[in-house]
Amino acid sequence: MWEVEKIINFKKDEYFIDGYAFVFFGEDGTKLYFNYDNNWAGLLLDNGQFLWTVGEKQNVKSDYHFDIEIKNPHYITKQDNSVLLSEQNGIHKIDYYSRKIETLIDCKKSGIESAGNCIVDSNGDIWINDVIGYRVFRFDKKGNLIEILGNGKPGFSKDDTPFEKVQFNWIYDIRKGTDGNIYVLDSKNYAVRMIDVEKRIIKLIAGTGEAGYSGDNNNPLNATFGGNPEEHFDGPWSLSLDEFDNIYVGDTQNHVLRMVDRKANIIKTIAGNQNVIPGKRNNPDEKNPLKINLPKICSLEYYNERVFIPEWDGDLIVLKKK
Repeated sequence: MWEVEKIINFKKDEYFIDGYAFVFFGEDGTKLYFNYDNNWAGLLLDNGQFLWTVGEKQNVKSDYHFDIEIKNPHYITKQDNSVLLSEQNGIHKIDYYSRKIETLIDCKKSGIESAGNCIVDSNGDIWINDVIGYRVFRFDKKGNLIEILGNGKPGFSKDDTPFEKVQFNWIYDIRKGTDGNIYVLDSKNYAVRMIDVEKRIIKLIAGTGEAGYSGDNNNPLNATFGGNPEEHFDGPWSLSLDEFDNIYVGDTQNHVLRMVDRKANIIKTIAGNQNVIPGKRNNPDEKNPLKINLPKICSLEYYNERVFIPEWDGDLIVLKKK
């Protein structure tokens, strides 16, 4: 069971500059923040001050600022004692203690059309989803290319597929599971797939490959996720996993948050309302507090029995396990 713990409006909070924002968490609870619209990121302390910031200089308090140009930061995560930041042009490694920053991976030189996340696996390898390039890139911790999954053309299979033959279709999100595997939101295939790193195969976890809104309380392989052909970024947008590798999907076009319960092997809707009201602010219904307005879920994060749901309009909804 879940409950709405709080709703934060980024645009009204004094240290969040206008523009939609995201907060990710390191394993130690470190808050890693970035602002997509205003091209900057930072490590956020509990008092609202930043330990460091990077990108375009903003009117926020920070201990140190790395003055480099970044464009539309997409994901930020920890790598050992450093931080990796993905943005349109590359993957940057930030070492606050030595106050050094380096471009670990140059997207243009590597052939990445549209870098998404930069996920660090159990071996220290870096996985990057090429959103509109239909591929997943794997680099070692020093930024050397190991392999590419996908041939650059859209495709889909419900069957287990080897690395060498797999195809995707607009990959909006990837995450690492506690099982050591990499989970892929194959968005325009309306599916969640798993990269089994040891066996070198890709497995279908949820979705039929068709758009819709069905399958709740049943096998995730029979579920459909929302589609809207009028949206440039069609399909679900966001993905996250908890400590049990339960999967949370921001089913953007259906305006709901869904969960794949791995133990029970079912999918269910946790929060949201398919009959969304555009422009309505989030004031939970007293009779059904989880029937919240989610016009456009643009990211997800799970940490400490909470799901963080950033909304395109500037709200951050925090759900807590009861």
